[in-house]
Amino acid sequence: MHPDAKIIGLADTYATLTAPPPRLGRPAHEAIREVVRLRSRAFDPALIKALLAETSLFPPGTLVRLSSGEIGRVVELNRQHPLRPRIEVRTKPPAAPHIIDLVEAPFVYITSPVAK
Repeated sequence: MHPDAKIIGLADTYATLTAPPPRLGRPAHEAIREVVRLRSRAFDPALIKALLAETSLFPPGTLVRLSSGEIGRVVELNRQHPLRPRIEVRTKPPAAPHIIDLVEAPFVYITSPVAK
């Protein structure tokens, strides 16, 4: 199979998995999990690595639960550390929301996405 066809096949699979309804409409983290699950049968590991470098498991706007127990919204990605974005955490009023940069908070991490 031509290398370009392999790239297109992987991109098409990811796009199909994440396409809005009436298609599958899965969140990015679920689509990536499915692509990684299929890797040994369908995709070249080097292509999957390239996809992971260009996409985010938690794109901006995703609600996530942090290891601190807080829930926040991803507001900015970090290309060098894709699992360590900037998170806006809302606390109970009257306190204003605050930003946690996970690169600067090494002991805080995303445990899971939060369903809307």
